[in-house]
Amino acid sequence: MKMATTPRMLAQMAGLCCLTLFVSTCSGQTSEKSLQEMWKNADAIDTENVVVEINEQNEIAVDVAGTLSKISPAARGGLVRKGQVVVEIDSRQAKAELDELEHAAEADFEITFAKTAIEYAETTLQDWIDRNKSKESSIYGPEEIRKQELEVIKAKAGLKKAEHEKRSAELAAATKRVELKLYTKTAEITGIVTDLHKKAVGTSVRQGDPIMTIVNFETMVVKMDVDPRFESQIGVGDKVIVQRAMAQPGDRPATSGSPFVKGNNEDAATPTEPSAAHYFIGEVTFTGGQAKTDDKNSIMIEAVVKNRVSGERNYLLKEGVRVQAKIFPGTAR
Repeated sequence: MKMATTPRMLAQMAGLCCLTLFVSTCSGQTSEKSLQEMWKNADAIDTENVVVEINEQNEIAVDVAGTLSKISPAARGGLVRKGQVVVEIDSRQAKAELDELEHAAEADFEITFAKTAIEYAETTLQDWIDRNKSKESSIYGPEEIRKQELEVIKAKAGLKKAEHEKRSAELAAATKRVELKLYTKTAEITGIVTDLHKKAVGTSVRQGDPIMTIVNFETMVVKMDVDPRFESQIGVGDKVIVQRAMAQPGDRPATSGSPFVKGNNEDAATPTEPSAAHYFIGEVTFTGGQAKTDDKNSIMIEAVVKNRVSGERNYLLKEGVRVQAKIFPGTAR
């Protein structure tokens, strides 16, 4: 018996097909158009109180006191690569101290002298003992033999002291080489300089002083609240689409409701429709440790979202921008 297909069933099947297509698309490179289309999918879970925050940030602070000899980039907005030297402290005195320690560590004349002294003291002692044995009466008395034995002990102690001092110089040089590395700071991430903390080359700084802030805008953290009724449907890895409404020429800030409305010379005060270029895709990374204390007892969800640029290093997702977000349950890889 053939079952009749109702409009409701057709709608559900269409939604399922779109969701399957979305998952397949997300596994590769998602087009802007497909994100815009998926935004309208009825299977998506709406969210509230959506905020954008920085995902990856590197605060550069100096590890030693001194004078700044290099800051690169020297202006906000400069691009930094991971591993790039961004800050240097004047290290001329530390390098001179290292040269002195390395010179001391290389010296071995005291060790050579101590070894010669041991050899001489031991040879003399043995000679005195042999002479006493070859004569009917001792040429060297017990007191003289004891003094020569002490000379041997003294010479051996001198060798240990020389070896100890050489080793101490080697360790001090190694410590100074480690210290010299503290005079240079490298970036731990690739990103853009957002703050130089009012520091410039030639400035005296103290240990721990902040010098530079580097932010990676390639991905951003998006936090959102979800109705607890959908909590069991959402899992880590589920896809998230973020929509940002952008102002268009002639728009002015809205007093209420939509972020943007038409200007005074326009026909109606209607929201600006965002374009496909202002949709972003991400994945749920955290589902909240506890429920919020609002009226709905909402669940806080976090997602890491891929950012997009408009022009040269102008990332569209920034902290504080007004955005909306939808979660697509069951789309985790």
